[in-house]
Amino acid sequence: MRTTSGLSLGTTTALAICLAAPHAAMSADTNGNYALRGVGSASCNTYTEALENDTTRAQAYIAWMAGYITARNRTGAETFDVLPLISGADVAGLMRVVCLQNSDTSFEGAVDAALNLFYPARVKEDSPLLQLEHDGRQISIRVATLAQVQAALSKKGLYSSSIDGAYGPSTRTAIQEFQKSRKLNETGLPDADTLVALLLAE
Repeated sequence: MRTTSGLSLGTTTALAICLAAPHAAMSADTNGNYALRGVGSASCNTYTEALENDTTRAQAYIAWMAGYITARNRTGAETFDVLPLISGADVAGLMRVVCLQNSDTSFEGAVDAALNLFYPARVKEDSPLLQLEHDGRQISIRVATLAQVQAALSKKGLYSSSIDGAYGPSTRTAIQEFQKSRKLNETGLPDADTLVALLLAE
């Protein structure tokens, strides 16, 4: 099943699970409490409603989320970028799926849980952006993330070339084989669905 954002519900089910697990706040008072400001204190339901009905309001959530992610990048140990997803539309779509499955959760709690789940796939050092294109589709991805994709595909026996973060025919073919095995769109690109299915599984 696909959402209107292009992300499939099947590849993001793990995000719903992570919301049920307790997680440690990065900082809080002695009782673990902290103040929520802005739209982060609203429920996930209001975010999905804004995406569907009010573009101006939705932009407030997206801007808040960009600031939250930037703060996590700044304060996280060994972290250049906590998310492997670059496109704002992909990040917004990812949070739409999470919020559809957890409508009563605070928007901040949902974003925090998603970032915690993605933490192992974070980009640890400054890494240049690549613009990849295949069959008329384009995506942006960091070299370090593409190298993670190659390493994960290698572990699955789908890729045997160099793990160098370069996009060539062997990388594209391996991605297509993985996408076919997971019944994803066979784009040959490390798109949002592919990153979620491949890197979160790792």
